[in-house]
Amino acid sequence: MNLFYDRKENKESIYQMYQQIFEDPEAFAQYYFREIYPHNQVLLAAEDDEIKGMIHLNPYNIKIGIEEQKLNCCSCCQRRISKTGNHGKNA
Repeated sequence: MNLFYDRKENKESIYQMYQQIFEDPEAFAQYYFREIYPHNQVLLAAEDDEIKGMIHLNPYNIKIGIEEQKLNCCSCCQRRISKTGNHGKNA
């Protein structure tokens, strides 16, 4: 298994896996990949040139009192493969 950060070269594969697992409404998924994805980091896990899992690190600025901090909100997903070879969360 190879772990690496996406350099915005895998957007289509990431988008397909994201939709397969989260099943977000198309309008929200398009918004996320247009507005959020360009600013986040995505750590990918791949095997045999196929993405098996990913962690999205979405940066957010928060203010507590007078102090501002930058933090990453994490969303994780992985492809599950059933014994029949079906992919996705319902496999």
